[in-house]
Amino acid sequence: GEFSQALVFMDGRLNLAGRIDDGFGIVEVEGMPGVRVALENRVIGRTGRSGRLFLTGLNSYIGNAISIDPLDLPIDASIGDVSMLVAPRAGGGTVARFPVSRESSALVIILLADGTPPPPGARVVLEGSDHPAVVGYDGEVYLRGLNAGTNRLTASWRDGQCQASFTVEVAGGTLPRLGPFTCAP
Repeated sequence: GEFSQALVFMDGRLNLAGRIDDGFGIVEVEGMPGVRVALENRVIGRTGRSGRLFLTGLNSYIGNAISIDPLDLPIDASIGDVSMLVAPRAGGGTVARFPVSRESSALVIILLADGTPPPPGARVVLEGSDHPAVVGYDGEVYLRGLNAGTNRLTASWRDGQCQASFTVEVAGGTLPRLGPFTCAP
């Protein structure tokens, strides 16, 4: 019989793998365990406790499509891209990092002074946030980047504008439904 193993010291860690014939890599989903990782749209494993997965079988010098499943992330996680192309050198390795940030989010209901919702499609800007939002039916708005304490928003549409403020208790890993809050001109 024959036994073939490889020890790879990469990105500050020692990794044990089977035989490595070409490229290899590490997928890192910053501290998120159990996230499915796919190579060329085929799930090949899940990240471990540290949010990392060691990959073998990458083709050298050409793009290898690596992706993660965003449905495996907590509800308050925010991620940019969920896929990337990596091209290691022959016999070399690469690291595919998927940065994840956690931010408080909520479904907020806003109503005008007369009890009607702003028109669907109205643009909403949360003070201090870079994430614009849109009013849905019945005045529902999905807001990201909420702060603990008082938050202020401005909703604007073709024929009007209003402002509302509300208080939030930040609880990680949840998506609370808040309101209704009065949005006044």
